[in-house]
Amino acid sequence: MLEQLKKESLKKVRTKILLYLGICIVLIGIFHRCFLNLMEGPRDFNTLSIEELPNSYIKGEFYFLIDNFAQYYIENESGKESVTENYYIIPVGEEEYMALEIDTGNAAESERICNETYEYIMGNTDTPPTGIKLKGTINKMPDEVYEYYEDWFQTSGFLGEPTEEEINRVALPYIIQVDYIGFVDGYIVYGVLALIILGFIYSVIIAIKGLSGLYIAPIKKYVQRNESSVSLEQIEADFMNAASIGTVRIGQKWTYYFKGNKIQIIKNDDIVWAYLQETTQKVYGIKAGVIRIIVLYTNDRKKYTYTMRNVNDIYTILGEYSKNHPNILVGFSEDLKKLFKKDFEQFKRIAFENQAAVTTEETSYITNDESTEELGNNY
Repeated sequence: MLEQLKKESLKKVRTKILLYLGICIVLIGIFHRCFLNLMEGPRDFNTLSIEELPNSYIKGEFYFLIDNFAQYYIENESGKESVTENYYIIPVGEEEYMALEIDTGNAAESERICNETYEYIMGNTDTPPTGIKLKGTINKMPDEVYEYYEDWFQTSGFLGEPTEEEINRVALPYIIQVDYIGFVDGYIVYGVLALIILGFIYSVIIAIKGLSGLYIAPIKKYVQRNESSVSLEQIEADFMNAASIGTVRIGQKWTYYFKGNKIQIIKNDDIVWAYLQETTQKVYGIKAGVIRIIVLYTNDRKKYTYTMRNVNDIYTILGEYSKNHPNILVGFSEDLKKLFKKDFEQFKRIAFENQAAVTTEETSYITNDESTEELGNNY
């Protein structure tokens, strides 16, 4: 029995590990460029050639911000606008230019440098601007930003009256996105990396637990707690003759089911109430699925639950309880719920007397369907 349960537990563990590996492969496929940038570290911006600029993760001190050519802002409910990013033109190479995206955290500093750059270019001061140290990734400029970028070169007069060919030659279609690692903000990359590492650690832990038999330990602990009246041989005999319904086994004396990777055991004589709870999950009003949970209450008022997918298996389980264990009230009704809360002793007496005489309203195997975005309350 224990070896069989261990194999079933390992099967669940293996499924979770394979699922994790699949997710990891997808994440690595999506973020591989970001991870490569992170492993290589930022390169010195001033040492890169024009050909090396695209997709480079860089750091550097930026002294000249020629002009603020665009801003990105959001509008709140009251209609007030808030700027979240400023876009500047910076020199690069011998005569080329590119864009620099600055967030609100560096807005004041970047505006100061832009003003100092203007004074320096116009000859009003001999002192170069004081730079700002930044780190980020050079990505292809988004189309909506490039429109403003190209328009600035056409209308600002900075290049005189340039032709489209001249603009394309000097105005590189690249932008330094500050704090980006690859194509996303650094905190996302670190978050995804942490998720992969934690998932790997979790997989190792559950593999060790599965191989060492920790997930079947509740059976052994149950025997130890009840050693005066229960032996492992009795449980094994009951288990081998139990009705197998999906992942659940209902014996003459005990019910066996998995909660996650771990086997659980409940004495059938201790169960007083069993029913199905169905919860319809909705996301933005659209049905996303139905979660079905078998709820068990024992004579010490403790609640036990396990999730089942197959509706037929669920009704088979409840039918098994109803047919072979008359001490268990099977089904849900509001009257039962009220009685359970207000007069538990009377509830237990009814369970032993006659299930058919429980309530004045019809009793169903399931609870009233509750439609929520999250799991409904268990009764």
